[in-house]
Amino acid sequence: MDFDPITKAVLAIVCSYLVGSIPMGLIVARIARGIDIREYGSGNIGLTNVIRTIGWGPGLVTGVLDFLKGFLPVFFTMQYFDPANFANVNAVYEMIIILVAAVIIIGNLYPVYLLFRGGKGVATGLGVMSALLGPFIFVPIAVFGLILLIFRFVSAASMIAAVAVPVTALIFSNKIPYVLKTPESETAIIMLSVFTWVTAILIIWRHRANVVRIVKGTEPRVGKPGEPSLPTQKKPVDDSQKKATRPVKSYVGTTCVYCSEKITVDDEVIECSTCDAVYHADCWRKNSGCVTENCPGTPVHISPSGTEPEKGEESK
Repeated sequence: MDFDPITKAVLAIVCSYLVGSIPMGLIVARIARGIDIREYGSGNIGLTNVIRTIGWGPGLVTGVLDFLKGFLPVFFTMQYFDPANFANVNAVYEMIIILVAAVIIIGNLYPVYLLFRGGKGVATGLGVMSALLGPFIFVPIAVFGLILLIFRFVSAASMIAAVAVPVTALIFSNKIPYVLKTPESETAIIMLSVFTWVTAILIIWRHRANVVRIVKGTEPRVGKPGEPSLPTQKKPVDDSQKKATRPVKSYVGTTCVYCSEKITVDDEVIECSTCDAVYHADCWRKNSGCVTENCPGTPVHISPSGTEPEKGEESK
């Protein structure tokens, strides 16, 4: 059965989202070590957490696979379709390419397979932008390397490199592959500019917890002496911790106000008695109280799995 170009384009967009949603880090960690990477380190499924948790080998495999799932769909869509498929209306062709690129990144950030809780879009975004910008992608890559070398924050290097992408696209707009497909079209440059800036903003938004940790001085640096290279596994809850509890509302999946990471079933939880802000117990202790402005709240300690101590049992 042969489909018309518009139907093929719609199928390409849907398939690109599904490809972008594939959780490469989760799959690699499961194959390499038999673990759920979401329960380790930062809980993120991306390259950095895989490297810190189980090593450079699996981490680099994750990065390459995330890169390819961004690069290949965009590259093949650009090669397969042509403005002639759409009655030589350049804007339609350009929009389809941008939509394919966009849904891949959205799939990585909000994957349907993981209930829309995904990575931070850096490696996949690099693949997407490599297909669009061609050799000029080495400008943001060089920016990433320079920032990483100076400050040793992967998160900061990723965010600044993300901003470097739209700047690069603007400077070399008449030479990049995406624009060269329709060299006489002004809409290609506009669409690419809007797309790259929105992507940069999304990547920065996904790193907001890292920004908080950088400001507070708790963000880990690459290769900092005296720090363990790999985070330890979260301690399992033993039988003594599971004794006689009465259920209360579940905090699993709630975002910790201090570190912005999701609370898992094994985490100790503290809820502020005044403003109901929810924290990892370690985050509460690290900050010595509630971070909500002018909140004098006292802690209500909740034991793991969203339960509180039984009546008569002393709260911590």
